[in-house]
Amino acid sequence: MSMEGSYKSERQPLGLEGELERLKAQARVIWKKELRTLGWFGLEDGMAILEAGSGPGFVTELLLNAFPKSTVTALENDPTLVERAKNYLTIHGYEYYEIVERSVTDTGLAENSFDFAYARFLYQHLPDPVAATQELFRVLKPGGVLVVHDRDSGLKALRAPENPLIEQIYMQAAEQQTAWGGSPKVGRKLWQILSEVGFVELDLELLAIHSDANDVESVSWLRPEIVERGIREGWSSAEQGRILLEALSTVNNSPDKYVLQPNILVGGRKPLP
Repeated sequence: MSMEGSYKSERQPLGLEGELERLKAQARVIWKKELRTLGWFGLEDGMAILEAGSGPGFVTELLLNAFPKSTVTALENDPTLVERAKNYLTIHGYEYYEIVERSVTDTGLAENSFDFAYARFLYQHLPDPVAATQELFRVLKPGGVLVVHDRDSGLKALRAPENPLIEQIYMQAAEQQTAWGGSPKVGRKLWQILSEVGFVELDLELLAIHSDANDVESVSWLRPEIVERGIREGWSSAEQGRILLEALSTVNNSPDKYVLQPNILVGGRKPLP
C-alpha cells in the first residue's frame, strides 16, 4: 500500500486537462446545497478557513466568493495541482488566500489557527485518515469545526437502467484505489474517526448528486472516451472495450436513464478548554 495516497493528477484516466474539467464540474455541481449544509455546521463569513486537499483551486474560488470577509488557506500536496491553483486564482484576481504545498498529515501550520476546516473528497484517498484528522484537530482553534465530505463505496449509486458490467467496473476501481493507498469505504468510519480524535457535538448529513437536477456525467470518469483510450493504450482488449462501450451506450441512450450518488458529510467541534 502506498503511503502517499491514491490520488495523483498524472495518472487520472481522463488525462490532466480532462481531469481538471471534471474537478471544476464536481466543485460546482451541488455547491448551492453544499454551501447551505456547511452553514448548518457553522461556517460563517469572517472565519479563518482551511481547505484540506484543495486541488486546482475550484472549491477555493467558491469559498472566496461565498465568504468575502474570510481568509482561505488551501492545503494541497500535489505540485501540479498547486501550480494550477496558483495560476487559476491569480488570473481571476482573488485575494485573501494562501496556498500551502504540504501533506494533510504534516501541514506545518500553526496550532490553534483556524475556525473551520473543510476536507472535500479527500479522505477516500488517504492511507491514514486518523493521522490527517489529528493534524486538522491540532490546527483548529478551540471551538473550531472540521467537516469531512466524502463517499463510501458501499453506498451504491442508484442507476437506471441497471447494468452489472458497469457496477463491476466501479467495484474494480474501488479495489484499485485501495491498492494505491486509498480508503474507498471511509464514509462509514468518519463519525468514529472524528470522535476518537476528540471532536465533540458531531453531526452527519447526506448530500446527493442526481441526474434530475444535475449533469452527473460531467463529474464521472467512466465515459466512452476513457474506454476508447483504454483500448488504444492496452488497458483492455478490443473485445472487452467493445462490450463496455455497448453497455455505456445502452445506459446513456435509455429514456429511463437516472443516476443518484449519495455523499456523506460528518462534522465535529474541537472542545473548548
